[in-house]
Amino acid sequence: MTAQLAGPIRLVARQGFWGATWWHQADWWWMWWLVMAAITVGVVAAMVWLIGRQGGPGPRAATGRARQILAERFARGELTADEYRARQAELEKADDTW
Repeated sequence: MTAQLAGPIRLVARQGFWGATWWHQADWWWMWWLVMAAITVGVVAAMVWLIGRQGGPGPRAATGRARQILAERFARGELTADEYRARQAELEKADDTW
């Protein structure tokens, strides 16, 4: 049993504990660069996603509410059909601009 352990013990004694690991023997150090790059990309993507959610509903939601108000005013008779169509066209232009 002692003879079987003599080889590994001499290797550790000669190279140190970390010198005998797969890390140094196979030169896998470049994988840490890939792992760190993936973590960095993930953190940046999460920050962009979170910041994007803080902005509110956006301009399309505002024009959607405007269309709803326009339809309500038309239904109450405050607008004629021509006025309704003209304002609807203005909202469509606003949607195209955003």
